Amino acid sequence: MVTRGAVFLPLCHLAGLGRLARNTLLINERFGNMIQIGAVLLDAELQGDPIASYEVCPPDCSLCIDVCPVGALDGETVVQKLCRPLACHGTERGFILKKCNRCRSVCPHALGIGS
Repeated sequence: MVTRGAVFLPLCHLAGLGRLARNTLLINERFGNMIQIGAVLLDAELQGDPIASYEVCPPDCSLCIDVCPVGALDGETVVQKLCRPLACHGTERGFILKKCNRCRSVCPHALGIGS
C-alpha cells in the first residue's frame, strides 16, 4: 500500500523529526524542508527523539503563502486539489516529478535552520 507523505507529517513531528511550517511541510533543524518522508511498519516499540522545540517560521513571514501560484496555502493548511496538479506530475513510465516547489525554495529555512 502506498500513501502520501502528508499523512505522516504530524507523526513525524511527534517523533521528533521536525516541526510543521506555514507551508504545511515538515522542517528539520539540520535539513530544512528539502526532505522526503517515508515509513517502515514494524512490530516493535521504538524510542522517539524529543519533540522539536525550535521555531521554524519567523513571526511575520508569509513568503511561502505569497509565492504559491494557485493560492493553495493559508498558513495552516494546504488545499490539495489546488496544489497537487501543479506540484506533482506523473510521467509515462509512472514516475512522479515535482514541477512546483516554490513554497519549499522560498522558505528561509529550506536547507535548515540558520542556513
